[in-house]
Amino acid sequence: MSTAYTEILNKLYDKWKKKRDKAYNTYQEAGIQRYNREYQDADDICTAIEMALNADNAHHAMTELRMFKDRATKLRQENDSSSKQHDIEMLLYELANCDV
Repeated sequence: MSTAYTEILNKLYDKWKKKRDKAYNTYQEAGIQRYNREYQDADDICTAIEMALNADNAHHAMTELRMFKDRATKLRQENDSSSKQHDIEMLLYELANCDV
C-alpha cells in the first residue's frame, strides 16, 4: 500500500480514536448506555483500522523479503565469483539494515 494510503488510515484512526475516547469519558461520567454503544462502535472501527495498518506493514515487509530473496537467487546463479562475494556482503548488509 502506498504512503498516501497509510496517511489516510492514520488520519482516520486519529479521528475515530478521539470519538472513542470522548464516548468513553462521557459514559464514565454520565453512565448513559448510548455512550457505551458509541464507544464500542468507535473501538471496533479503531481495531479495524489498526488491522489494516498492520496488514500494510506486513505486506511491505514481505515485499522487501521477496526482493532480497530474488537478488540472492540471482547472485547465486551468476558465475563471476570475484564480484560475487562483494555483492553477497552488500546484500547481507542491506538485509541487516532494512525495516523488516
